[in-house]
Amino acid sequence: MSLEHFFQSVEAGLLSFGRRLCRDQFAEAREEAERVGEELRRERAALRRCRDDMAQLRQLVRAHEARASLLASRVESFVYVHDGPSAFDHALELDNIRRRLAEDREGLRRCLRFERECLDTIRDLERRFDEVHDRLCRR
Repeated sequence: MSLEHFFQSVEAGLLSFGRRLCRDQFAEAREEAERVGEELRRERAALRRCRDDMAQLRQLVRAHEARASLLASRVESFVYVHDGPSAFDHALELDNIRRRLAEDREGLRRCLRFERECLDTIRDLERRFDEVHDRLCRR
């Protein structure tokens, strides 16, 4: 290591040490509060979108359940009156509706898991924000 590199590393170390001694803790806390506040806004927006998606999925599930019930009764009726082609067509549609219903229910389960994760994250961010706010108020 040359003498110049040695002095540069010592200078960098002294500069870093000086910054740590003279740092503005109030400004750092304020910046952290702004960062946490922004994260909190993003998480709350994600939670709102998730809840909107869940509401739409719940409507789809209800509509598909009603349609499946109607189709099942029609299939039974067509089988009873010996109208095989109509019973087959309705049974195919019933199968498709049940498949979509299963997909929608799985989507709803994913949304519920995401909602729980968002709520946990929001709770943690609110706790961090309160801690930073308390540090700012003590000054």
